[in-house]
Amino acid sequence: MGDQVRDIGNRLENLFAGWVEGLVGAVPKVLVAVVLLVAAVFVARLARRLLHVTLTRLKVDELAAKAGFDGALRRIGVQKLSDVVPTLVYGLLLFVFVGVGAEAVGLQAVSRAIGSVLAYLPNVVAALLLLVFGSWAAQAAGTAVARVAEGSGLEFGPSLGRVVSAMVFFVVALTAASQLKIDTDVVRIFTLCALAGLALAFGLSVGLGSRTVMQNILSGFYARKLFRAGDRVQVGEVEGELVGISSTQALIERGDETVALPNTVFLDGAVTLKSRIADQIEAE
Repeated sequence: MGDQVRDIGNRLENLFAGWVEGLVGAVPKVLVAVVLLVAAVFVARLARRLLHVTLTRLKVDELAAKAGFDGALRRIGVQKLSDVVPTLVYGLLLFVFVGVGAEAVGLQAVSRAIGSVLAYLPNVVAALLLLVFGSWAAQAAGTAVARVAEGSGLEFGPSLGRVVSAMVFFVVALTAASQLKIDTDVVRIFTLCALAGLALAFGLSVGLGSRTVMQNILSGFYARKLFRAGDRVQVGEVEGELVGISSTQALIERGDETVALPNTVFLDGAVTLKSRIADQIEAE
């Protein structure tokens, strides 16, 4: 009985000694981790402050607005580059220091996990850059298409511009998703099929059912370069003041009535310019 008690006592003593030894051995690692954490916070805050001051003095926000990137940045939730970039750098530095601290303390699993995230980080940066520049390109393309459409007399120019902008941004978003290693094959195939169907439908509608409409639109585009509202013109037997040229029709005011003619008359028939609106103003 006495031997059993002594054996239990020895085991408890060895167990307690192991705990104490482990605690004493962990103290230096804990101190190193605390020092690294304090240094990480200090360095990260200092870097964030310096970067914020530098970007503010360089007027990065104003440069982004002049270049047209402000709208693209707002689309992805970024209001000011001078605030977002320093915050991202601050978080990245803390993340790196945590990985170094985990390695120093001996937390290999945590260190490997952080290393994997850091290895994936370039893909995230590439995806964000694609979204920013792609959003800017989509906005520019939509604006350009809308202006050309409005200049051609198309009343749905702004809507067409928004559709083009959305399509460009959708393609950019798919590319960004592929940078993040997200499988987008199904979405890409579906999109290509949908676009092919829309293109075929549009081509058939223009070629078969909308030939006259397209002729009027194109005729109106060229007619607006030659004539202006207020000019006095004669088209065939109709003579009067040109009220305006819409997408498909020209409106001529003749006495108490307004005559609507298809825009094709400006190219297919003889149009006589009786007087310019500028000449009438000078005469008055």
